[in-house]
Amino acid sequence: MKEGLCAGIGIVGGFIASLFGGWDAALITLLIFMGIDYLTGLIVAGVFHNSEKTP
Repeated sequence: MKEGLCAGIGIVGGFIASLFGGWDAALITLLIFMGIDYLTGLIVAGVFHNSEKTP
């Protein structure tokens, strides 16, 4: 059941993405900056051992 749902969502998402033109420079840039943001968040959490967003 779970695999079928994930496959269906993937197919619909792929169809919608193909309507918008696929991969381009703006999307690659966005993914690079998202990766940098994620890595810097991990580094800050590792250095300070806490996060400002947690109580």
